[in-house]
Amino acid sequence: MVSWPRASASGGGDGTLVFQGKSFRFQTDVFNAGLPGAQEVTATGNVTNLAKVQDFPGTYVATAAAPAAGMATIILKNAHGVVMQIRARENDLKPKPGPSGITVTLKN
Repeated sequence: MVSWPRASASGGGDGTLVFQGKSFRFQTDVFNAGLPGAQEVTATGNVTNLAKVQDFPGTYVATAAAPAAGMATIILKNAHGVVMQIRARENDLKPKPGPSGITVTLKN
C-alpha cells in the first residue's frame, strides 16, 4: 500500500510505502500526473508486482485512468513492472492528455 498525505502538482510530495510489514518513506516528483494547479491532495493506493523494495523507485508512467463514485484512479507502471493504483477524490485527480506520471525516490 502507498499513501501520500499531501501531494502537489507543482512539486510532488512525500509518501509511505508499506511492504512486507515495513514502512518505507519516499518522495515524488510529478510530471503531468493529473493534479490540477498547485492544489494539495491526499491519495492512497495499492502496489502490485513488487518483489523487492529496490524495484519501487523509478519513473512511473500512467497506463490508465478512470473516475468512479466520486473517486478517481490512475494506474502507473515503472520499468521493473511495478504497478501503482492511486486513488483520490475525483475533483482532485483529473487525468491530463499526453504523457503523465511520477518519479519516485526512496528516502533514508
